[in-house]
Amino acid sequence: MPDSGKQSTVTTVFLSFSLLGFAALWFSPFVVSVVTALSGLAVLFYLPKSFPRYNRIILLSSVLLLLILFVDFVFHLGEKTTSAKFLLMLGLVFILQGHSYFFERASRQKLSYYFIVIAAIVACINVIAVAGYLSDKSYFDQMLLQSKSIPIPNMHHIHFGIINAITILGIVGQLVGDKVDKKMNILLWVFGIICLLSFHILSSRTGLLAFYAGSFITLVIYVIQHNAYKILLFGMLGLTSLAVIGYSLSSSLKNKVANSMEDINSWGKGDEINHKSMAMRIEAYKMSVAVLIENPLGVGAAAQDQILQEMYEKKNTLLYKENRVGPHNQLLEFGVKYGWIGIIGIFVFYLGWLRLLPNTSAFFWGVVVVFLVSVQFESLFERQASIYFSMTLLPLFYHLFRNQQLIEQ
Repeated sequence: MPDSGKQSTVTTVFLSFSLLGFAALWFSPFVVSVVTALSGLAVLFYLPKSFPRYNRIILLSSVLLLLILFVDFVFHLGEKTTSAKFLLMLGLVFILQGHSYFFERASRQKLSYYFIVIAAIVACINVIAVAGYLSDKSYFDQMLLQSKSIPIPNMHHIHFGIINAITILGIVGQLVGDKVDKKMNILLWVFGIICLLSFHILSSRTGLLAFYAGSFITLVIYVIQHNAYKILLFGMLGLTSLAVIGYSLSSSLKNKVANSMEDINSWGKGDEINHKSMAMRIEAYKMSVAVLIENPLGVGAAAQDQILQEMYEKKNTLLYKENRVGPHNQLLEFGVKYGWIGIIGIFVFYLGWLRLLPNTSAFFWGVVVVFLVSVQFESLFERQASIYFSMTLLPLFYHLFRNQQLIEQ
């Protein structure tokens, strides 16, 4: 229920600081930390009101994860890694609950304006990154053939691909669902076109896979919710055409596909897997599973890297030392560090978001799929930036798209 009067002003102030934190992802980790701390103060001030019933499972699972990291912190006092991971998870709880509380109280129009600002920020970063790419296009295209990436200002390229994928789905959802005013409609179209074109130039393979998986699920659920089965064929043709056109027009995307095929062809061919990112990750998954089997209670955050490297040696890996990467999978990441209880905590957290799907429009389904696909290839709870945007965008899109299909009917 949206607030009015003084509380509405408090909500507006919080959302303004939240947007500042989102923009700061590209220029100031310190500002992101300050906004996270402010979220924590807001959550503590509004206890127990800050825990909406709809996300009880998500709350309990995030608190469980926080307790797991706290135990690791207590048993390894003085270790910078354990304290840093605990603070990151504490920040996750603060950001998630702060946004859940204030998004719940914001009007749909206010949330739409909030999202417009996010879309504008993402579109601007896209323009800057594409301009950088075009300034030395031949060099970056060559680097893409070597499993490198196009640089994004002050952000990991995989993270930006995920943000882009979610933003595009959100823009389409706003255009299709909410009846926004004409000026907002024009802005959404402009930002959407910029993000969509830039996405196929800049995005990592993780972002591309997550986007098309999320778009496919969105299409299927939309057809079912609206009983519009004729749209399924046109939608599939549209997604296929988008992928084909993107591939045809973007040399960077062509090189990513070529590099991926070379990567796949290296599987099972001895030390050819070196310097092949997907092959290296598969090897990392194997090592992580081996560590988990030997250490069902986990090895702790501080010892993770050392134990993994020892397992690489024990299993006589064909990877050179510089290619022996970490899990890049959130389930395995927590499994190695905190054992099966860490995996259970993450699984229940995911389950909490899946539980919300029945009362939302197809576009929230797509956003959740983007998130679930992404965490199979990137550990989103290990960095401040990925925690902030994940725990901002997931509750935002839940509130934008919940019960939307009922409103439309």
